[in-house]
Amino acid sequence: MSESNIVIEVVTDVDASWDELLPLWKGQGDYHQPLHGWQLMPDWEQAVRERFKAGETLVIIARLAGRPVGFLNAVIRRGTVWENTHCYVENVFVAGGERGAGIGKALLTYAEDWSRSKGIYHMELIALANNDRAIAVWRRLGFEDAHIGMRKKLDGAP
Repeated sequence: MSESNIVIEVVTDVDASWDELLPLWKGQGDYHQPLHGWQLMPDWEQAVRERFKAGETLVIIARLAGRPVGFLNAVIRRGTVWENTHCYVENVFVAGGERGAGIGKALLTYAEDWSRSKGIYHMELIALANNDRAIAVWRRLGFEDAHIGMRKKLDGAP
């Protein structure tokens, strides 16, 4: 398979595309849950739908032979105090059997072009510190370490 077989489709109606987005979102959750240990909120589906519809948001699906095999969503975060407006990649997922075929790169390239079309020339994302595979992919695609995120579990936390 070559990258030329990958079709990137912009989701213009989240509700109409939900049946295709849902298995990808669930696949992302299944992949990440062992890495972070969090549980889904009871109303997570509605929250995701609303998030995908908010602000300057991009939601795209990658297809191979018409099948949805990955997605990306990103949002423009505009600076309010500092001039740090950037495109923030919130989620990227490629189905397990399709990883390593350039689908993530194709999704990211589309998001980069979308960002530039809005006059935004910086992108950011986070990766879980224990997700070595994702960190390696992001570095290979040109991302650099820029922040250190920290977490503290408070007394009484489950």
